[in-house]
Amino acid sequence: MEAESGNRRRITKLLIRLSLTVPLLAGMVATPIMHAAVKAEEAASPAAGNAKDGFHLRLLHTNDTHAHLDLVARRMTAIKQLRTPNTLLLDAGDVFAGTPYFTQYEGLADLWFMNAAKYDAMTFGNHEFDRGTATLRSFIRGASFPFVSANVTYGDDPNLGPLFADRAGVRGEAGQIYPSIIREVSGEAVGIFGLTTAEASALSSPGQHLVFEEAVASARAAVSSLQAKGVTKIIALTHQGLTEDQKLADAVPGIDIIVGGHSHSRLVAPAVRHADREPTLIVQAGEHGKNLGQLDAQFNASGVITQWSGRLLALDAMKSDGKPMWAEDAEAAAKLSAFAMVLNQIQRTVVGYTKVTLDGEHAHVRTRETNLGNLIADSMLDKIKSIVHAPDVEGYVAIQNSGNIRASIRRGPITLGDLLTVMPFGNKITAIRMTGEEIMAALENGVSGVEQREGRFPQVAGMRFYYDSTKQGERVDAVSHIREAGHRMMKVQLLREDGSYSAIKPDAMYVVATNTFMAGGGDFYAAMERASDAGRRYKLELLDYEVLSEYLSKIGRVTARVEGRVMDLRGRTLPD
Repeated sequence: MEAESGNRRRITKLLIRLSLTVPLLAGMVATPIMHAAVKAEEAASPAAGNAKDGFHLRLLHTNDTHAHLDLVARRMTAIKQLRTPNTLLLDAGDVFAGTPYFTQYEGLADLWFMNAAKYDAMTFGNHEFDRGTATLRSFIRGASFPFVSANVTYGDDPNLGPLFADRAGVRGEAGQIYPSIIREVSGEAVGIFGLTTAEASALSSPGQHLVFEEAVASARAAVSSLQAKGVTKIIALTHQGLTEDQKLADAVPGIDIIVGGHSHSRLVAPAVRHADREPTLIVQAGEHGKNLGQLDAQFNASGVITQWSGRLLALDAMKSDGKPMWAEDAEAAAKLSAFAMVLNQIQRTVVGYTKVTLDGEHAHVRTRETNLGNLIADSMLDKIKSIVHAPDVEGYVAIQNSGNIRASIRRGPITLGDLLTVMPFGNKITAIRMTGEEIMAALENGVSGVEQREGRFPQVAGMRFYYDSTKQGERVDAVSHIREAGHRMMKVQLLREDGSYSAIKPDAMYVVATNTFMAGGGDFYAAMERASDAGRRYKLELLDYEVLSEYLSKIGRVTARVEGRVMDLRGRTLPD
């Protein structure tokens, strides 16, 4: 009977959505832009919260905060002022990794504030798996809210398997994982299910037991199970990026709202799919806790959204008198100070000095050579050459994924805190014996995601290479199986001791300094994984920030610059 009732609701929902007029929807699409201009001090008004016609839902949402806690006390104030009886507070993942707060507290500092703010649910980002499932288990067990995850199989994992309840559409207990949950908001049932990018197995370190399934099929199953329970208002809480969220909205009927993450997209108004039919709204709040997202949606009796308004609230905004738009919550500010006290000594320890700004900006380091990328790769190469003595190899090179470079360093003293902010994952430096052909394959992978600013983009030392981004890039699946070969790598040259360059030899052997994440196949570096599996990886695990710190003390004042190590031809002729 329950399934039959769900079918009747879906049919009614379909009929009613056909009655929506295009002029009304067109007017509503413009509403978020107008609403985004409303002053923050006016935002506490419940607005449509007391609407007599239909059901009003308010969502407050965050994503990709990455342990940036500087504005968290203001976020607490904003949440308290904006929350109404019809509000859900959601996070779309990647709380982990990004600042010394994570290095020191492994997410538990962030969790204190999330618990205090009374989040309703969270899904997992790929970085939640960076320290393995044991660290994530501690985070989950300490949470006062449930987690939603519909496309990950946890059963065989000893840490997360016991926390996963394979029961869809229940209320959900704190510190547990569910495919979906149902929250009652002012007497109305709201379904929430979670999705994590299937690429997490390659982008993070989840171990051997977790299986990341394809998102669309998992979403269809989650929506179907919620509809079978009579739920007509459904939210997808996702961590897969804006492009994939748009595909999801088009491929899976029945999703009303997608609260997304992963692409760090700053959507000042909801992205709307098929507004002329039954609309699906997509929201995302940028990155690093700079914004709090707000979405107000009006549902009719059949669960169709008929009106909406969304905006981002800049938590660092200032009033005309120079005071913050959002005052700090006193309790949260005090707690942040307590967390910060432990870090202050670490952050103040000076380990070097730079005469130039070292560029680690997200948009730069993932698309081109930068001086910070060169400095880090140089430090890795210098360390490995001092340890690994292999007179039979043709040479030594270093390859570092740009996803492991998270911030810039300003000109002046360099502190240990700066290094931990730039490289917050605690990755280890290692070395692999690879042929020239394998190195070229690794670099082909590295430049194949440049258009999407993927973290696999390589920063290198001991060599230079030319590639052509206008040519076909390598296409891989979520487990690094090549679906289509790439043709971007044009020339790779080895730096000689006299400063000259010579062509890399496909059959010759080289020692490659890299990190253990890449050596294990992370960021789709399958060539490195195969070389490691073949027994050609050295048993080295040197902390990356310690390697860089040691190198800084060795070289003195930093004057790193861009040298032409990475060159995109963009369709031009390869130079002689």
